[in-house]
Amino acid sequence: MQRLSQCSADVMNWCAARRLKLNANKTEELLVGSKNNLTKLVSQDLTLTIGTETIKPTAAVRDQGMWLNSELSSKQHVAKVANACFYQLRRLRQIRRRAGREVTTRLVLTFVIITIRLLQRTAIWTAILYT
Repeated sequence: MQRLSQCSADVMNWCAARRLKLNANKTEELLVGSKNNLTKLVSQDLTLTIGTETIKPTAAVRDQGMWLNSELSSKQHVAKVANACFYQLRRLRQIRRRAGREVTTRLVLTFVIITIRLLQRTAIWTAILYT
């Protein structure tokens, strides 16, 4: 991890030389590997230092709208998208009487289009990860 911390310091210096800012407090660390390999790392210090920030590994990170876990599985992403969809469907059910038929129809169609776009993004990420 020391070598990775040094590499991140080099990236931070490169950004500073070009008047760019590396936002270390938004940086997340994700260790990727099989369950067996990840369990071997439990006893080691896996913190990463970027500038003055100390970053600890997380179970999942969000990148470009896609949730990734340490095994590069989309299980967490699918669960979060499904939760968000069910929440929005419940909200639509609550307002359908007050909004009228035409407005409710437009809202449902918009919801379907957004859901299809989310599924397309998931399919693209899955294709990238497994090729």
